[in-house]
Amino acid sequence: MAEMDSPLLDAELPLSYGRALEYAIWGDPEGNPVLLLHGSPSSRLFAPDPVSTATCGVRLVTVERPGYGRSDSLDEREILDWPADVTQLVDALGLQRFAVTAHSSGGPYALACALAMPERVTAVVLASSVVPLDELTPDVAGLSDEEQDLVEVARTDPLSAAAMIADAAGWLLEEPDRFLSLPRPEPDARLLENPPVREMFAASVREAVRRGSTGTSQMRCWSEDPGVINSRTSPSQCLSGTAHRMATSHRHTPKPWRACCPAVGSGSIPIKATACS
Repeated sequence: MAEMDSPLLDAELPLSYGRALEYAIWGDPEGNPVLLLHGSPSSRLFAPDPVSTATCGVRLVTVERPGYGRSDSLDEREILDWPADVTQLVDALGLQRFAVTAHSSGGPYALACALAMPERVTAVVLASSVVPLDELTPDVAGLSDEEQDLVEVARTDPLSAAAMIADAAGWLLEEPDRFLSLPRPEPDARLLENPPVREMFAASVREAVRRGSTGTSQMRCWSEDPGVINSRTSPSQCLSGTAHRMATSHRHTPKPWRACCPAVGSGSIPIKATACS
C-alpha cells in the first residue's frame, strides 16, 4: 500500500509574509494540475486513491489551510484571505492554470480561489460541500435547534461560532481516530471498512490536529453571497451522494449549489480525485 499512502512530495512553502504553508503532491507528476482543498478535520494527507488519480493523468496538490497540520495559523482569517496563500503556492509550483476541487468545508475556499483568480482556475468541483445553511428554512436544512442557533451565531459573530465549534470538537485532540467511528451514511461506513481508505482518513485527521484545534477554531462563514461568487467564477459542479445529510439542502440553495449532481446510494466521502475529467 506504499503507493497509496505516500505522496510524491511532502513539502513546506515559506510565504512572503512569514507563515509556512504545507502541501503534498500525488498522482502523475506530469499530469493536469488539480488543487484539492480538504474538509475539517483534515489535512494535506487527505488524498483519495492516488493510484486512480495517476491513471487519470492528474497531478493532485493537497494543501493545508492555516492552523491545520503543519501550516501556520492565521488569527481572524477570512475565507477570502485564502487565495493569497494559494497564489504563492501555484506560482512556486509553476502552475499557470489549474482546476480546484474541494471536500466538505473546503468548498467555500475553492470558490474563493475561482473568484480571486478567474484567469487561472479552469474549473471548480465541490464534493459533499457545506452550503449556506442560513439561506434555508430549518425544515429543509434538517438542523436541530442547537445547530440552527450555531448557524445564526456564525453569521452575526463568526469568532464566537468558531470557538463554539472548536470547544465541541475538543475531544479530537486526545482521540482523533474516534472521528472515524461517528455515525455516517451507510455507504461511507462501508467505504471506511476498507483498511487503506480508513488509514488514509485516520492519518489525515491525526495530522489535522497535530498542533491543536487552531484549524477548527478559525473556521469562518461565507464572506460573499454564493450566487454572486458563482456568477463571477469558472465553470463549477457540485457533487453529493443521495445518502449525504446535505443532499436535500443542496437542491434548495442558490447557485452554485443548484448545479448538484447526486450520486445515487453514495455518501459524503469522495472516492477519488473528483476533477479527473
